[in-house]
Amino acid sequence: IMGLDYEPLSGINPGIILVSISGFGSYGPYAKKLCFDAVAQGMSGAMCYTGFPGNPPTRAAAPYVDFSSGIYGALGAMFALYYRKKTGKGQMVDVALFDAAVSFVAGMGVAAEYKLLDYIRPQIGNSSFYNYNNTYKARDGWLFIYTLGNSIWRRLLKAIDREDLAQDPRFKDDVSRWQNRDILDPIISEWVSQHTVREVLNLLEEARVPCGPVNDISAVVDDPHVRVRKAIEDVDFPGVGSVPLSGVVIKLSQTPGEIEKRAPLIGEHNEEIYGKLLNLSLEELQQLKQESVV
Repeated sequence: IMGLDYEPLSGINPGIILVSISGFGSYGPYAKKLCFDAVAQGMSGAMCYTGFPGNPPTRAAAPYVDFSSGIYGALGAMFALYYRKKTGKGQMVDVALFDAAVSFVAGMGVAAEYKLLDYIRPQIGNSSFYNYNNTYKARDGWLFIYTLGNSIWRRLLKAIDREDLAQDPRFKDDVSRWQNRDILDPIISEWVSQHTVREVLNLLEEARVPCGPVNDISAVVDDPHVRVRKAIEDVDFPGVGSVPLSGVVIKLSQTPGEIEKRAPLIGEHNEEIYGKLLNLSLEELQQLKQESVV
């Protein structure tokens, strides 16, 4: 990038750490190929597992490959800093969007299933590959109910007054319930449909069954837990007003992070950068503006 590759830079400063995040990394058959989040989702196999049976492969709405690649880059920088602290030497941190995407798919165990069992799982909608759970429509909205293990399953059955199903061999364990999900779905759906979302949540939360509403963004922005933990923070922008932005996810007990200031407007710091750092006069800066350089 701009001729500032790691090798010449490390020759000047052996302790330098350079983080590169690209589509396919610095080497390999696809190294020169262009990539965006959705391309990586598709090539990683993730889209073939996402969506409902019989429908086209589906991308995730949230660009998780972009986000996770940034996290991997930051984590890689931390690894390199630790190594430099021990040895005094820097190194190149090479992160690829494609690698990040593949790591999530392989982490689900589906690569091992294919290699060892010659089995490729189909699309399964909002359910799971290994245990019974799904989205259900209440009278006034949707919610998600998740069961894992017999203990949670029995608590769900008690909450919906269907403890008779606990002795049914078709639902004896997670795998059995998953295999017979087409039988269970109408049973759970019928019960949920008789209640509001809040009624279902109250009953299942009291029974300690994992569940939650399927929120749209308006509900997320106004969610009290989101507000208390500052998962979304309001930041004032000139000419715009209050803008909700993603807050600091990692909560440190001694050094909690915060959004200290908004992002700069285009050219907002030109005088400071060009003047103080590059020693350009106001006249020279004005000339650059007139020539559309800045």
